[in-house]
Amino acid sequence: DALPTWQLLNPGPEIRALERFRAGSFAATGHERIVFGLHALLMPLLALGVMLTGGYQRRGFGKRIFAAVGGGGHPGAAQPCDPVPPPAPDGRDMTLAVYITGRFLRMVVVVGVIITLISGLLISVEAIRIASSFDAGLDTAARLTLFQLPQVMSETFPLVLMLAAIAAFVGLSRTSEMVIVRASGVSALKMLLLPVIAAGALGVIATTLFNPITAAATLRSEEVRADITGRDISVVSLESGSVWLRQGLETGQTVIQAARASQEGTVLYGARLHLFDPDNQLTARIEADIAVLAGDAWILRGVRRWPLDLPADQPLGNPETLPELRLPTNLTREQIQDSFAQPESVEIWTLPAFIRQLEQAGFSATRHRVFFHSELARPALFIAMVLIGAGFSLRHVRFGQIGVMILMAIFAGFALYFFKDIAETLGGNGDIPILLAAWSPPGAAIMLALALLLHLEDG
Repeated sequence: DALPTWQLLNPGPEIRALERFRAGSFAATGHERIVFGLHALLMPLLALGVMLTGGYQRRGFGKRIFAAVGGGGHPGAAQPCDPVPPPAPDGRDMTLAVYITGRFLRMVVVVGVIITLISGLLISVEAIRIASSFDAGLDTAARLTLFQLPQVMSETFPLVLMLAAIAAFVGLSRTSEMVIVRASGVSALKMLLLPVIAAGALGVIATTLFNPITAAATLRSEEVRADITGRDISVVSLESGSVWLRQGLETGQTVIQAARASQEGTVLYGARLHLFDPDNQLTARIEADIAVLAGDAWILRGVRRWPLDLPADQPLGNPETLPELRLPTNLTREQIQDSFAQPESVEIWTLPAFIRQLEQAGFSATRHRVFFHSELARPALFIAMVLIGAGFSLRHVRFGQIGVMILMAIFAGFALYFFKDIAETLGGNGDIPILLAAWSPPGAAIMLALALLLHLEDG
C-alpha cells in the first residue's frame, strides 16, 4: 500500500527480491487503483451525457460539448425545437409514432452504453480482487469480467429502458415538442403505443436470443472462477436418468450413482458407490438399497460390498452382505442442492428438458420453473418499465417538479425490482404459485402505470 502505482505495475529488482512479493497481487492492486480513478471520472461524464441529450437535438456532437461548457448557452436555455416531420394526411399518427419511437430507441442505446460502462468497471474491480487473492493474472480477471457482464446487463436492462423512456420524454417536453403533439389531439396512450410495442419486441429478443448468450457466458464465468479458486464447479450431475455424486476425502475419491433421490438430495435410492484410493485405484464397489446423508456420513442400508483390491488371479467371489454401513463424507445438503446448474446458466430452449430431468431424478425443480416463467414474462416487464418511465415524465416542464417526478419514477422502478425479487423467492420456496410469482409483478406494474397515465394526462 505504501508503494506508488507505477512501482506496483513495474516493480524493480529490489522490490522483486522482497520475501512477500507476489507479481499477480502487485499488478492487480495497481490496476485496481487505476479503475478507482476511472470511477471518479465516470460520474461527470455521465452527468455531461445526460445534459447533452437534454435540449440540443439539432446540433452536432462537437457543438453540444461547446454549448455545454459555455460556448453556446446552457442546457436550461430555450433552444429551437425539432419540428415534428410534416406527415401525410393519411399517415400522420404513424409518422409521429415512428418519430417518438426513434427518439426512445436512441436513448436506449445511449443509456445502455453508459450502464454497460459502469457495470463493466464495477465488475472489473471485484474480478481483480478475486484474481489478486489467488495470485491469478490480469488476463484471468479480464475474462471473468467479460463473462459476467452479459448476466449483469440482462438484469439491469429493464432499468435501462425506464431511464431511456424518462430521457426521451423529458427531452420532448423541454423542446416543447410534447406540447405540439398534445395540442394536435394525440392522447398519451396512443402516443405510447409504438414505443410500448418496441419494448415488448426487445423483451422477446432478450428472451429468445440474448438468453442463450447469457447462459453460456454465466457457465463460462463459473468455470473461470473455479479455475481461479481451485474449487470444483459441481459435485452432482444428471446423466441418463441417474444421479451422480462425487466426494473427495483424504482416503480417496468416492463416486456415487443412484437411480433417484429425494427432493433435498439427502436420500438416495438404488445407490452404487465406487471407492478409490489416493492413487485413483478402484478398491471397492458397494450397492445399497438406500443411502441417507446424516451429518458427516452416509448411512447405507441393504448393503452388498465387493472388495476390488485383490490379486489379479483371485476371483471376485460373492459380495459381503451387511444390514447397515456407515461411510464418511464431506458433502452437505446445501452443497448438493447448490451443485446443480443454476437456472441462469441453462438456456431457455433447453430449460424445459432440464426441468423434466431434475424431476425424474427426484429433485425439486421449482426454482427453475420460476426462472423459466420469469423469462417468458420479460416482455411484460420491459413494457411495465417503459410505462413507468413515461408516466412520471410526460408532464411539461412549465409545471415544475420534473426532478421530483424523475426521482419518483426511479423509486417506482426499484420498487418493482424489489417486489419481483420477493415474489420469485416466495415462488421458488413453494409458498405461492409459480405463475403468480413470475407474472404478478410486471402485470401489477403495467396496470398501475396505466392508472397513473389516465390520472395525470387529459387524453
